[in-house]
Amino acid sequence: MARNRGSFVIRLAAMVAVSFGTALSAVAGSVSFDFESGLPPGTSVGGTGAIMPSGGVGDSGMLRLTDAANSQLGEFFIDEFGGGAPVTDFTASFQVRMADSTCCTGPGGVPRPADGFSFNFGDDFAPGDLISAGGAEDGVGSGIRVTFDAWDSGTTDTAPAIDLVIGGTIVETQSMDGVRDGDRPPETPLITDPATGQPMHLRTDPGWANVRIQLNPDNTMDVDFKDVKIFDDVPVPGYTPVAGNFVFGARTGGANQTHWIDDLSITTNATGDIPEPATMCALALAVGGLGGYIRKRRRA
Repeated sequence: MARNRGSFVIRLAAMVAVSFGTALSAVAGSVSFDFESGLPPGTSVGGTGAIMPSGGVGDSGMLRLTDAANSQLGEFFIDEFGGGAPVTDFTASFQVRMADSTCCTGPGGVPRPADGFSFNFGDDFAPGDLISAGGAEDGVGSGIRVTFDAWDSGTTDTAPAIDLVIGGTIVETQSMDGVRDGDRPPETPLITDPATGQPMHLRTDPGWANVRIQLNPDNTMDVDFKDVKIFDDVPVPGYTPVAGNFVFGARTGGANQTHWIDDLSITTNATGDIPEPATMCALALAVGGLGGYIRKRRRA
């Protein structure tokens, strides 16, 4: 009887442990695009968005959202790729070129390019929605947006700036160097670009800049631009895990610049349900019973 009881305890512990481990396992999805082979599967472009065979890093293929020409609007849409699991955290990295403006200059001959681009994640937008919204540099949807807005559109605008937007509300801003209407001061202190020793601006002339955007499992976010930490562990308590899509968008108006993307990779993680208290108690009882059985066998 003791042997049968011990076997039952061992089986019970194994089954509960497997259930417990499965509940906590991470479900990951990832994509990586070098744009060398045309439009990647599971993606689409809209407006002036297109995959170009050259012009990217090292003159490789790249994603063009806009060229340095007026009145352009482009998007790149990535279908949900995590198997329908709610995303608890993700890491996105890519290179961007914001450069080559053909118009205009502000006071003192300072370049004044426009308008900017955005990175977006959420479950309440579809292909073409960002185009329809018009202000691609402001993003779309009620999820997560990181906006790189180059043109100051008025006194209520934070531009030039990088903004972190959750649920349609700006939760953090980092002002960047550039022209502001009425010579108004930047909303936040400027940061120094270590490559130049000067205040950082959004232009990447003459080349490309690294960007890294990370949603952490503890509902905070990090954003790096030009290999500099812009936002570090910024709380985003309004974010609820969803199985969402990613979309990039950019726009030019009466002023312009290139908005090009290359070497894009995104990894998402999604955690399953935490075991109910009854399941955790069952695991504890099973392990405890197993331990008692083993001690009894050793004494025998």
